[in-house]
Amino acid sequence: MNLLVGGSTALGTGATADASTVASRLSAWTDEPWLNFSGRGYNAVQEVLMFMMHQHRFEQINHVVVLSGINTLALEGQPDELATDHGRYYYSFEYPHYMNRYNDDLKRRKRTYASALDGREKNFISRYFSKLLEEDNPADVVITDDSTDTDTRVKRGAWVVSNAMKQWQQLLAGTSAKLSFVLQPMSFWTRDYLTLDEEEIFHAIDSCPNNFWRLFANILGKEIHAPFASGIRQACEDRKIRFADMNVMLRDSPLIDNYLFVDRVHFNDKGYDEVARLIARNVL
Repeated sequence: MNLLVGGSTALGTGATADASTVASRLSAWTDEPWLNFSGRGYNAVQEVLMFMMHQHRFEQINHVVVLSGINTLALEGQPDELATDHGRYYYSFEYPHYMNRYNDDLKRRKRTYASALDGREKNFISRYFSKLLEEDNPADVVITDDSTDTDTRVKRGAWVVSNAMKQWQQLLAGTSAKLSFVLQPMSFWTRDYLTLDEEEIFHAIDSCPNNFWRLFANILGKEIHAPFASGIRQACEDRKIRFADMNVMLRDSPLIDNYLFVDRVHFNDKGYDEVARLIARNVL
């Protein structure tokens, strides 16, 4: 068994079917089973935590390829007040918002869960959460990376990813598994232009951005790619972990001029197949 680890790019956002994801295409290119061990929106810490939850399920792992990095860098652009011991993660704002609202309500309300559970107020809990959702919507809060120092963010993001790779190595110690890190690509780090299809899609995305895409504003330039990649590369080399940069590998691809990206970090079927081919040829 082999594991492909990562966020939504590894998961296959943009693919038309499971058969077109990187893990499935790796199975085709290597003629070996690959498990898609990814989670949408995950940062590097969450990727490790998911493996820890399921590590007992695996008797033998041959390869672990971590195709990751961009989620962590993007989410580290959130304001300092959203930082946690788990890094800055997806829903860093929404989760504490709702928990704080819940705690405030516990302090002021007179009714208890006991009254809801013994039939005297059967629908109290459902009505409480419905009321909570009606009062405000944290998704309406606009979060950007404007207040985050970009140089500090790049160093911090590289450290979070590097520390996660150290943890992967420790978790796999004593096994025969081979560990590799592949820095996932971002469109503007890979080439200086977009195809016509990509231009139209990117225009639509930028016309109605959500908070996740807003966090890319200050990291799109190629000047960000080099220090971020170098920080992770050095940490991997120090620990003798295989490092590869998909941004660089794609530049030499015969498909580089094709329509590949469906947004800044996700691919169409052709793009995912090429990513898998390059991993099979250059990493494995």
